[in-house]
Amino acid sequence: MKMNRRFAFVALASLLITAGCSTINPDTGQKVFDPIRTAQVKAALQAPVQETITRIIRNSPEHSDQIANYFRSAGNVFCKMRDTSRFEPQFLIAELEKATEGLQQGLDPLAITAKNTIIALYVVFYSQRQSADLSPEKFLWNTSDLFCNAINTGLKDAGKPGTS
Repeated sequence: MKMNRRFAFVALASLLITAGCSTINPDTGQKVFDPIRTAQVKAALQAPVQETITRIIRNSPEHSDQIANYFRSAGNVFCKMRDTSRFEPQFLIAELEKATEGLQQGLDPLAITAKNTIIALYVVFYSQRQSADLSPEKFLWNTSDLFCNAINTGLKDAGKPGTS
């Protein structure tokens, strides 16, 4: 990822935390969950993740299957987190280590950097779960879902099978 893309992605990630996923009900003046706003924020964050994965795979055609397997394994961990409500960073890191063990040898360093950036962003989201407009569990479910879907779509955009 180029520096300007990283900056844009971190700015978008901050949007999820600061803008929240709620809106003010004009009748009551109270904050209420806004599924449309939530979907818009997730879509804005998903695009740079999926684009990065697609580009890394397409830019290394001779290693594209290996890179896709690496990202698929990482994506499956986020899908598992979403499906089991296991949101602790320790769980993410342990599961990613298991899932990608043996897949990093000879891998494009950019793929490893992208995975580590996703982990770092997840940890930032996790630390902000109490200040989000959603309940902590709903916020982390949406965060896991975001990364699960972004990786899945990035793989498919590159012509590879997606997450399971």
